[in-house]
Amino acid sequence: MAIKGIIFDFDGLICDTESTELHAWKKLYADFDLPFPFEEYQKTIGAVHNDETPLRMLKDIGRKKVNLEDARNRLHYYHSELVEAEPLRPGVLAYLQDAKSLGLKIGLASSSPIAWVSHHLDRLHIMHYFECIKTLEDVNQTKPDPQLFIKTLKCLQLLENEAIALEDSINGVLASKKAGLITVAVPNKVTQQFNFDIADLVLTELTEMPLNDLIHYFNN
Repeated sequence: MAIKGIIFDFDGLICDTESTELHAWKKLYADFDLPFPFEEYQKTIGAVHNDETPLRMLKDIGRKKVNLEDARNRLHYYHSELVEAEPLRPGVLAYLQDAKSLGLKIGLASSSPIAWVSHHLDRLHIMHYFECIKTLEDVNQTKPDPQLFIKTLKCLQLLENEAIALEDSINGVLASKKAGLITVAVPNKVTQQFNFDIADLVLTELTEMPLNDLIHYFNN
């Protein structure tokens, strides 16, 4: 079956918002002279937008009294400052341009809210490439549940084996594989330590393999 479409994740794949969020969390914990509990945080990468588990943990383990609202506002300030300057990851624009020129259907499946995704797609000037965008509001369960990918495929009018999914997290890869898609993992600085053996292919960056070559790889 020929490849007819490509589905992008957003956070960490198109734009490395996950590294900026991690830096913001570490900065907040440093304000309280505490190490950041990365092992707990990593469990929700790609699945939960603005997960506040580390905020609750900060209150529980901190020696200093923590005002949660103040800490939340401080975290938001740190993250906003970083993420608004974050560019497209290498190779993303070339993939979008090549997909368009090849006549592929282009979708996006994200566990984040539509307001967050839309803001950054507009900021990065790539909104017009996407024929279908499915986000947190469109499903009952986010990744690793496959609903986001199933709904994106339906929106694009594609079968599972007609699309390639690009993901950066384990939760995203699990969701894509459960939906039956060909899955390419492109880890970022935060997720590169994970084991992506369940993916059909792992790239360090999209620049490692042009889209034409990727399609040829899976078509053969």
